[in-house]
Amino acid sequence: MQIYEIEHGIALWKKGQKTEARLVFNTIIKNDRRNENAWVWYIYSLETVGEKIAVLENFLRMFPNHKAGVKALENLRMEGGQNAPVQTHQKPNSQKNRKVDQAVRRPLQSTRTVKRSGGSPILWLLAITSVCVLLAGSTFLASRYNSLLSEVQILRSDNQALTQNYSQLSQDFQSLNSKNLTLLSENNDLIGRQNSLNTEYSLLSEKFTALTGSYTDLNTIALKPPYIFVHDRKVDATFYGADGQLISWVTPFSDLEYDIENGANTRRLIVDQNDQTTTVSRKDGSLVWIRDFSIFITPRTFKNLTPELYGKSATPYEFIHQAWYMIGQLSNYASEDIETPRYSLETLLAGGGDCEDLSILLASMIKAAPVDWYVDLVYVDRNNIHDPQEPNHVVVYINTGQETFIVETTDDQDMLPYDDGVTGWLAGNLQREHDPQPISLH
Repeated sequence: MQIYEIEHGIALWKKGQKTEARLVFNTIIKNDRRNENAWVWYIYSLETVGEKIAVLENFLRMFPNHKAGVKALENLRMEGGQNAPVQTHQKPNSQKNRKVDQAVRRPLQSTRTVKRSGGSPILWLLAITSVCVLLAGSTFLASRYNSLLSEVQILRSDNQALTQNYSQLSQDFQSLNSKNLTLLSENNDLIGRQNSLNTEYSLLSEKFTALTGSYTDLNTIALKPPYIFVHDRKVDATFYGADGQLISWVTPFSDLEYDIENGANTRRLIVDQNDQTTTVSRKDGSLVWIRDFSIFITPRTFKNLTPELYGKSATPYEFIHQAWYMIGQLSNYASEDIETPRYSLETLLAGGGDCEDLSILLASMIKAAPVDWYVDLVYVDRNNIHDPQEPNHVVVYINTGQETFIVETTDDQDMLPYDDGVTGWLAGNLQREHDPQPISLH
């Protein structure tokens, strides 16, 4: 308990309350005259040199071997003068000095009694040993006290930093909590919106299912490209373009009537009277008959279509490919129709034809373009494309002046399958030359 009282007195002294501190130390000495630590702090708290010398002299009577006390007394006597009188042997001159002297003398009375009574050496040895232990304990406690003070300062600093961090974290928490509340509100709004969209989706799914059924029913009876639709004395032809868009054009019904009537008469002349029939030479010099189908090429049929297709095409190849793609949609290919060529509108109305019909159709579309290209039919031997023996197949030859194209009209996958060219008879040479020879075209 006295340790805490001494610490209390030390704390008062450090605060500058020296009078209160002296009273604390004096009280401890009254209760425990052998408390060396209280004596030391009491002497240290005195204000005048004389007071300190007087109390030190009494202290050294109790602890004569206290080296620090002896040294302190010598220093104080030198500071106060060699012949300075010691206040403990003087009569007090004032009320104040009397009180101080009484305060000093009272705790020292028992010490004087012990000094006068003397004692055995063993008792003195025990007393000295106790003093050393007390001095060592007081030194340890002082060191421990200073260490604890340092730790307290560190803890106070850490506490201040933690308090600041706590304050900042509290602010951050408040901010995050506010954002969280906002996000919760937005989340609730989104959930409501999602539920609304789910309801709309369910309704749209039901409508989609109903429309899909209607589409399936209508698709079975719908008129889909390519087709020719005759109405109001007009012929409306519709195809898919290479880009998936619909391509339509209108031709007067009179053109269809003309092609049907004139086609029947021309075919009758060719088949029955061998009109437009000529001979050509094979490479070995032998002759073979060929019928000229180029008279069926009629560009006028496409005067309302081809110029627009050509204007929208970036290159000759793109234009030719667009026309070839449209023809490739005609699904009916009949190889046995080789002796019955048709005009373009007849082929469209029939929904297809053989190689000469489709080649006549493509050549008519290309020749309707606003360009001066050479477009003709070529008779080839499908089984001997570079060494023809029989003219049993027809392809289209196009020369733009810059490049040439040999187009296969019966293949809807490959427009230009003849990488090495072909050898055959041009329709344009059938009437100009006598027994024309096959020529190589690239």
